[in-house]
Amino acid sequence: PNLPWPGSDQHTIALTKGCIKILKENAGRTFFLFTSYRAMRVAAEILRDQKKPIFVQGEDSKLGLIAGFKENKGSILMGTDSFWEGIDVSGLDLTLLIIDKLPFPVPDDPILKQKSRMISERGGNPFLEISLPKAMLSLKQGFGRLIRSEKDRGLFVLGDPRMATKSYRGYIKKNLPFRVWIDSFDEASSWLNRMELK
Repeated sequence: PNLPWPGSDQHTIALTKGCIKILKENAGRTFFLFTSYRAMRVAAEILRDQKKPIFVQGEDSKLGLIAGFKENKGSILMGTDSFWEGIDVSGLDLTLLIIDKLPFPVPDDPILKQKSRMISERGGNPFLEISLPKAMLSLKQGFGRLIRSEKDRGLFVLGDPRMATKSYRGYIKKNLPFRVWIDSFDEASSWLNRMELK
């Protein structure tokens, strides 16, 4: 989607507001994954106004949040970090997955810095050899929350405008098992209607 550059409150606000129509079409069976706690909190405050059951990481135990999500068909589960893997909400308990932005590793991580320096010294590209593969792995783990079996189907929203401009977008698309890619919130809403996932 056409959104502000990621990493700012403006991006989170625009993404969350843009997804509201999709959330309504999807009856709220939604998992919203974030790359930071701040973005999660900003989005949660916006979505509380939608009068849907919202389960936010940190407001209950992980098991309690997942149980509440499964018991409330119109609910939204919001999380970061540990919620990227190890959660099973198979079938129609989850038909919409939203990830706020590409999960690149934190650049000031000391281990990452050391590895990047070594790669640069031998003439390599740290981004292509470390950052992009790590982001791809995290993205696949996040995507695994939506599609866990051949019977599962749903809509995946990646709210990162870099997917429209950066050269690595082809690498990411090639490594995710989607048959159809769409580029706007309106198209996503229409797709949900056609697929009858509401």
